[in-house]
Amino acid sequence: PQYEIIKHSLEAFLADRPWPPCGNFAQEEPLNKLTVGLSSPSARSSGPSQDNEPSNIVVVILPDSQRVCYNKHALAEHLETDQHDPVSGLATDRLFQSQVKAALLME
Repeated sequence: PQYEIIKHSLEAFLADRPWPPCGNFAQEEPLNKLTVGLSSPSARSSGPSQDNEPSNIVVVILPDSQRVCYNKHALAEHLETDQHDPVSGLATDRLFQSQVKAALLME
């Protein structure tokens, strides 16, 4: 159990990646308003857009270098009706939208 507590930070350190991965880690996800990185049986039964377990999270780096964690399923649903980033309000391009779709396929 102790390894699980430090697993992600240790893996990030060993891979020379930033930790935490985003400014809102363990805080509210902008779209589903649930805690980033956490899951629960009720969230899992509500579907992937309500389940913020680490495998459902993507990190978006905004032009000002701000790193924001999103639930990738909630973000994909958002982009179907609104082509703007929910935090910055900036328009997303086709490359960004393709990257979100690719993240969905990598499950």
